[in-house]
Amino acid sequence: MDLDPWTAIKTTASSVFTSSDTNYAKIVAAKKALQLLGGDSNSNSVIKLCLAAADGDNFIIKDLLSNDSTILNALDKSGLTPLIYGVCFNKVECVELLINFNVDCNQPDEILGWTPIMWATYLNLKDMVTTLLNGEADPYLKPSKSGKNAIDLAIPGTSMYDFFLEHNLIKSTDREPIEDITDNFSYNNNNNVSTFQEHDQDDLQAQIKLQSVGISGLMINDQSEDNIYHTATFNNNNISSVFDNNPLEYNDIEERFDFTKISPKQFVKFHDGGIMEVLDYVFNLYNLYPHKTTLPAAIIYQCLRYAESKLESSELVETFFNLFLTKVRSITNSKSGVPSLSNSKGDIVMISYWLSVVNFVYYYLYRDSACKFFIKYPQFLQDLISTLQSLIAELAFAINNRLDDLIDICVLDYTNLADSKNVAFKNEWHLFKRKFLKNKSTYDDILEMLYPPPPKEQMKPSPIKITQTLGALLYVLDLHRLTDVTRQQTLSAVLYWFGASLFNRLLANKNYHSRTRAMQIRLNLSVIEDWLRTNDFKPDIVDPSFMKDKEFPETIINKKIKLNNVAKFNENINDPNDSTFYYNSLFKIGKHHLMPAVELLEWLQVMTSLADIKTLNKTLSSLITLNPIQLLKIVKTYRYEIEELKFPKELTFQLKQINDSKKFIIPSNLYFFNNSKSEDHLFLNPDHLFPVVLSNIQQLIKRYGSGLSGLDDKRSKEFQPLLPITIIDALDEIYDETGKDNDEYDNGEGLMGTSLDNDEANHFDETPLGGGSSNDQNFKGGDLFKEVQIPSSLAHKTWGEIEDNPW
Repeated sequence: MDLDPWTAIKTTASSVFTSSDTNYAKIVAAKKALQLLGGDSNSNSVIKLCLAAADGDNFIIKDLLSNDSTILNALDKSGLTPLIYGVCFNKVECVELLINFNVDCNQPDEILGWTPIMWATYLNLKDMVTTLLNGEADPYLKPSKSGKNAIDLAIPGTSMYDFFLEHNLIKSTDREPIEDITDNFSYNNNNNVSTFQEHDQDDLQAQIKLQSVGISGLMINDQSEDNIYHTATFNNNNISSVFDNNPLEYNDIEERFDFTKISPKQFVKFHDGGIMEVLDYVFNLYNLYPHKTTLPAAIIYQCLRYAESKLESSELVETFFNLFLTKVRSITNSKSGVPSLSNSKGDIVMISYWLSVVNFVYYYLYRDSACKFFIKYPQFLQDLISTLQSLIAELAFAINNRLDDLIDICVLDYTNLADSKNVAFKNEWHLFKRKFLKNKSTYDDILEMLYPPPPKEQMKPSPIKITQTLGALLYVLDLHRLTDVTRQQTLSAVLYWFGASLFNRLLANKNYHSRTRAMQIRLNLSVIEDWLRTNDFKPDIVDPSFMKDKEFPETIINKKIKLNNVAKFNENINDPNDSTFYYNSLFKIGKHHLMPAVELLEWLQVMTSLADIKTLNKTLSSLITLNPIQLLKIVKTYRYEIEELKFPKELTFQLKQINDSKKFIIPSNLYFFNNSKSEDHLFLNPDHLFPVVLSNIQQLIKRYGSGLSGLDDKRSKEFQPLLPITIIDALDEIYDETGKDNDEYDNGEGLMGTSLDNDEANHFDETPLGGGSSNDQNFKGGDLFKEVQIPSSLAHKTWGEIEDNPW
C-alpha cells in the first residue's frame, strides 16, 4: 500500500473534481493529504499547524506557535501556508489569531500564486476579506506568478465587487490603488472586523458609526438617549481609522518631515492680522476630517515654526500658541483647567479629538530640534500640561455623567440571584409581603433554571451597560491614536470616580447594608472586573532607566521653571499621583480604584460571622482601605436577616477603642471629603483631580515615529506633520486674503516657503513705523504684536452664558 500522501492528491482529487471549482478542489485535496500525515505522531509541526488552521483549532495553533514561531509562514509540500488554509476554509477566528502572531498576510501560495486576500475574494468571503485588510493585507499586490490582484478577482455584480466598490477600493477601470486602504478599516468587538463609510459629509458628525458601541448618542446635538450599549471589546493595535469622504493627497508621498532644520514646504506662513482666520480654519477641520487629529496639530506646529524661525518674533509665537490653547479650552468647556459643571453630558468624540490634537502638538514641539520650543519657551510645556489635565478631566467627566445614571440601576439595585428579593429582615414589616408570597414547587424551580428569564426581565439594565460605556470610551481613545499613558490616565480617572461614587452610595444607603445585597453587588462588580481583565493593557516601557528619572519632565526644559500639575516618578506603583502608577496594567489600575468598594462589600458579608477579637483584628488587617469610622457606621445601620446572629457588642466596643485611640493608619492614596470633624475620613472624594503623566521622547518616537529601530516607515508617514494639498491651498487663500494690507512683509513667496531660505528671512521690513525704540527694530512681523501683553491661558474668565462667549 502506498502511504505517500502527496501521491494521494491525484486519487483524492478525482472525487473532488466533480465540482465545477477546480481551484478550490486543489485546496481540499491538499488538506486530505495533510490528514493522512496528521495521524502520524512523528509528523512535523508545519503539517500540524496547517491542519489546525484548516480545522480552526485555535488551541493547537497557540501551542505550536508558542513553542516555535518560525513555522508561522512556512509552506507545506503542496505550497500552501497555514493562513491560506484558514482563509479557504473560512476560519475567521483562526485567521485573527494568526494575524495577532504577525503572520505575513501577503505571502502567496505556490499552486496558483495567490495571496490570502485573493483566495478570500475568489471564494466571496466578505468577513474574511475585512479581517485580512485589517491585518494589512494588500488587495493591489500582484504576485509575479499570477499577475493578478484581489481586485481583479472580484467579479462585477457580485457582493465582493460591491464591497470593494463601496469602500472606495475600485475607482477606475484598471483598478489601480487610489489611497492607502489601511486607513479605511477599523476593528469591531471581539476583534471581529467590520467596515463602514460615511456618505453624507454635512451630517457626518451625527452619523459616526463607532463600531458596535453606537457612539451616535454621544454627540452634542443628539438629544436622544445614549445608544452606546452593545457588547464590545477593543484592541489598541487593531484600530485603524474611520472612512473620510475627502481623500487626502500630498505633494510628495515619499517626503519626510525634517525636525532638525527648517526646510522648504515645512512651515506655514501667516500674517499678524490673519491669526484668527487660521485658527478658525484649524477648528473647522474637526467637521471636515473628524478623525485625522494630526492635521490641526501640524498646522499649529508649522505656524509656530514660521513665527519663530522666519519672523523671529517671540511675541507672535507666544500669542499664537496661547490663543490656540485658549480656544481649545473654550470649545471643550474646560476653561482654566476646571471641567464644565453643566448638566450636558458632553461630546465625548469631540473632547477626545482635541485631546489627541494637543497630544500631537506636544509630540511635535518636543521632537523639534530646529526651533527648540520647550527650551526657549518653557511656559509652553506648563500650558500644555494644564490643557491636557483639563481635557482628560472633561472627557472623564462626560463619561461619569453617563455612568452616574447607571450605578444604581445597573450595579446596586440589579439582582439575578434567585429569591434574593424575598429575604426577610428583622424589625421590618412582612405582613403584606408574606401574604402574596407564592411557594414554588421543586418542579417550578427546575423549569425556572432551565428556561431563560422572561423578556421583561431581560430588558432590565444590567452591569453590562457599565462595561459598554467603558468600551465606548476605550474605542474613542484608540480611534484618535492617543498615547498609551494618556489612555491609561483617562480610564483611570473614570474608574476612580466610579469606585469612589459606588463606595459612597454603599456607605450612605442602609438598604445595601446586608450580606445578601452585598453578595449580589459583589457579583455585579465581577462583571466589570471581567471586562477589565479582557481589555487588560500595559504601556510599553521602552527604557526602564527612564522610570528612575525623578526630575522628568522638568528635564525637557532644562529645569528653567518648576512645573505644576504633573506627576513624576517616585517608584510608588499604588499612588495615582506617581507616574509609575500608570505603567501598571489596566486591570491592576481598576482593581486599585475599586478596592474600597470591594472591601466594604466583603465586610458586609463576613461581619456577623466574627466571634472574637482575634478574628476581628485579623479581618481588619486585611481591609487596608477601610477605617474604624466607616466600619462603625456599617455596624450601626446593618440590616440583620431573620435568624442571623448580631454583631457582638464587645467587638463594637473594640472598634470604638481603635477609633478613639487614632492608632489606625489612613492610606495616603485615599482622598476624602472633609465636611466636618465628625465625618473626616468617611466618604471618598470622587472629584479629586490627579496630575498629568507625560510620555518621553523614546515612547513618542516608538508610538508615532519610525520606531526606535527607524524601520517602521509606514507609521512614520502616518503621523508626520505634513499637510495635504487641499489644506495647503486653503491656508494659501487665507494668507492672500489677510495679506492685502501687509504686502511689505510678503516678498512674493508661496505659503509653504518654497523660495524662502534662512538668509532671506532678513529681507523682512525692519523699519519701525513712526519711529520706535531699538526693541521695535529687532521685531520682524506686523505692528499688531510689537507691544502686546500675552494673556495667561491658565486664568481667564469663566463665561456664564453662551452669548457672552467671544468664540
